[in-house]
Amino acid sequence: MSASSADEVMAEPEGEQLELRLVLDARLRIDDVASVSASARRMDLRPWLGRPAVELFDADDRERLGSALRGAVDGAAAELSATLTFDGRPTTCHVVVTPGERHIHVAVGPNGAGSTPAAASKGRSDPNVRLEYIGLVASRISHDFKNLLAAILVNAEFLRRDQADAETVHEVADEILLATERARELIEQILGYAGSRTEPRSLVDLNALTREMGRLLDVSTPPTVVIHYDLKAEPSTVRGQPSRLRQLLLNFIVNAAEAIGGEVGAIMIGSSVLEAGTELVGRTRTRIVPPPGRYVCLEVEDTGPGLDAQTVQKIFQPFFTTKPTGHGLGLSDCLNTVEEHGGALLLDTAPGQGARFRVLLPAVLGQEAEDRDIAGAREAYDFTGYCVLIVDDDDLVRSVTRRTLRSRGCEVLAARDGLEGIEAFDAHHHRIDAVLLDVGMPYMKGEDVLEELRRIDPAVPVIFVSGQSEHELHQGGVLGRADGLLLKPFRDGEMLDTLVQSFARRRHRG
Repeated sequence: MSASSADEVMAEPEGEQLELRLVLDARLRIDDVASVSASARRMDLRPWLGRPAVELFDADDRERLGSALRGAVDGAAAELSATLTFDGRPTTCHVVVTPGERHIHVAVGPNGAGSTPAAASKGRSDPNVRLEYIGLVASRISHDFKNLLAAILVNAEFLRRDQADAETVHEVADEILLATERARELIEQILGYAGSRTEPRSLVDLNALTREMGRLLDVSTPPTVVIHYDLKAEPSTVRGQPSRLRQLLLNFIVNAAEAIGGEVGAIMIGSSVLEAGTELVGRTRTRIVPPPGRYVCLEVEDTGPGLDAQTVQKIFQPFFTTKPTGHGLGLSDCLNTVEEHGGALLLDTAPGQGARFRVLLPAVLGQEAEDRDIAGAREAYDFTGYCVLIVDDDDLVRSVTRRTLRSRGCEVLAARDGLEGIEAFDAHHHRIDAVLLDVGMPYMKGEDVLEELRRIDPAVPVIFVSGQSEHELHQGGVLGRADGLLLKPFRDGEMLDTLVQSFARRRHRG
């Protein structure tokens, strides 16, 4: 934040004082920030996003504030006086910390009356404040989305323009799939922020995840530091939250690079599959010791100066840091992520011997063979002789779904809305084997269309297709009414598997 911006903030009209509202994530970083007082709205608060909240306050107040924030994680509210600094210019403020269902709310106001939990709640409900929240969130995600869309558009134009060999086509298609998956994960994070859902657990290939992050990891280290990869785990499949695991790996790399500093050094990223006994898992730094068993081990080792025994005891504590400009939340966040995934976190280090962090995550047994079997079964899918009705108001969704099914030999009927869908179903239900029915459409809701289709012919399976979460569908009384569910965006394999199950159900009913 520039000095001129800070001067604008401090030079407030008489009778009006600075008031801010912060929303913190589970790592106690600023996930959202908004100004409440009119004069403070001249500030550009976006540079604060992603920063640890304690960094905004004077160093002497950080321990007390950190304690209050950690208490809010456990559900305890707090009020305290602390000094907020703008470019070194201090302002004594009254800080109210309020725990929320998914986030922590911090109200910063004048030191005295007016900054109470009730006032904080009032500020959050102010329509103008909510509009600022929406604008800030949109600003944050637009850059990431534009990068992802650029990758998709450029690759799609390449496929349309150039006559490429099969290997290049596969490479470009893989990049499009990767960008689309990242976009889906970003949407999940946004909805998690809004309280709509948390990122779902899925099967994650740690080797593939590490390779995908290769470029990002390289640019996160200085040119004097070289990254070596030794990914031996086969298979390396675990069940977890992909974005959290990416952040965990990035935190370890950044920490290792900072430990090496300006010296020439190296970081090794390795993976292996091991049978962890009681002694090994008992050395974990997590609060809960996981059971012995088969684990995928992801390790990051650096050639830095290493850590002494006293530092090792504190290294995973929130806000503890050995760096003058550090915030001490990176390794604390790593510990939390490993705990949430039911794993173990090990540290081997000594002064002058570098540091080796090992993360043990429960292996998904037999997943590689299972994936091969599923992939082989999908390749063999032949829908010749089957007929599917698509009812969706989105032209693009209808087009790509129709193309995919026709490539498998399937006959496809399509309708733009519920009324057209009912008309087509009434005329052809005797030869329709399944219906893909969008939940949210104009003129008629998906559940109302479902009732009419069931009245005409209850033997035909109907699969709901929706961009809403399962939680939202459950709240709306939709979940469980149809014969299957596909959540957008879905992979073609998910759709094919669901249809195969529906065809079997159709034969049973028929």
